[in-house]
Amino acid sequence: MKMLIQKNLLMNIILLSIALGAVKINAAATPAHEEYRPLFMAIEKGNTKQIDEFVDQIKLAKGLQGLRALIDVLKKHEHENPRIHDELQKIEALVADLLACYRRDEKPMPLHVRSIASFEKAFLSSVSQKNEQKANEIIEQMKHHGLIGISKLLNVLGNGGLDPELVSKLMPRVTNIKEELQKKELSPVQIEQCKIDLEQVTQTLKTALEKAGVRPDLRGKECIFFANLLDGNRLWKGVNVYRRDPDKRIQGCYSSDTQQVDPNCMKNKVAHYKIHLMPMDEDLIKIVVDLTKFAQENHAFATLIYNAKFFTDMVENPLYAKEIMEKDFPRIVLYVAGGKEEAQKALNYLYYRYYQIPGLDKAPRYNQKVTSLICFAQGNGDDKEEPYFEKYYEQPNMIYYVPDITGENQDYHLVHPLTKERL
Repeated sequence: MKMLIQKNLLMNIILLSIALGAVKINAAATPAHEEYRPLFMAIEKGNTKQIDEFVDQIKLAKGLQGLRALIDVLKKHEHENPRIHDELQKIEALVADLLACYRRDEKPMPLHVRSIASFEKAFLSSVSQKNEQKANEIIEQMKHHGLIGISKLLNVLGNGGLDPELVSKLMPRVTNIKEELQKKELSPVQIEQCKIDLEQVTQTLKTALEKAGVRPDLRGKECIFFANLLDGNRLWKGVNVYRRDPDKRIQGCYSSDTQQVDPNCMKNKVAHYKIHLMPMDEDLIKIVVDLTKFAQENHAFATLIYNAKFFTDMVENPLYAKEIMEKDFPRIVLYVAGGKEEAQKALNYLYYRYYQIPGLDKAPRYNQKVTSLICFAQGNGDDKEEPYFEKYYEQPNMIYYVPDITGENQDYHLVHPLTKERL
């Protein structure tokens, strides 16, 4: 009888120990926030893939705030399981890395740089109105565009029909600037080398893409262009979605009679977002090839992009090619399929894919810089050059449409993928 009691007592102790162990495991598996249950279950099983996927979802959806909240939850339970402590250290290291890269790129965005055509129109207008001060300001700004821009101003002054007195004042100054810039021209040997370099870049890029299983189309000299990615599947393999390219130009909604845009017509135009990548020379091919692989591996990202182009040479004249490439022309252009929501998702994916890679630290015209590599804009850049469309874009940088362009107040701003701050 005594032995039976002892046996039952021992069995009860064993069952109680198991129960307490289960409670301990369950405490780790079910923290205060139910949303973290899949993570704790994955940690308990040692499923690294599921852990990484969960952390990536938090990172993409909630950014820095979400990662910090996750760290707080893990800290409350790290004493319960050595694996929780290990994962906590990894996530803390990830946050430190993200913050280091964010602070490296945390610089005030420069005002947008207008294109040559826009400056040319403004210069003609200021000279026609005999506004010498404004004309001189434009000359100073046009230096940014080098020989191409200054030559355009000389053409304006030489076309006739303008005030001779003002032209005689401006012409010597513009001519002197051109002569100074010409001293920096490439020699005939350098021009030939430039041609060879550009051809090599194009061919190297084509070869690298073909090795990655992609067959690009070479259209003209200036860029490698991938048309209708979501339909042709030449670049984003395995993608089969049915969203189409939004009609992006504002001109189709503009009436010259009323000199206004039709709000209803604009409801489709506001969906147009572009993301630009500005890699350094040595990273251009690497990033283009990696983008193709990323899109082939990640269906969710691939369905967000309907078109892409990769610039190699900006102009036919190689004398100006490097000059322009060193400025603010986009090198990689990704066209977002959908609208603001899709643009935010695509930006998040690209940020976390490339946040460690430094870029040229130059934003194309009318773009918001996110990192030294990544920029974006809403709408079409050429439309923003037209003076009669300026009022339809937020000033002074003209990155977004004005909130009420469709007749309804909308917030078109994206947020920073890490900090979730409004950009």
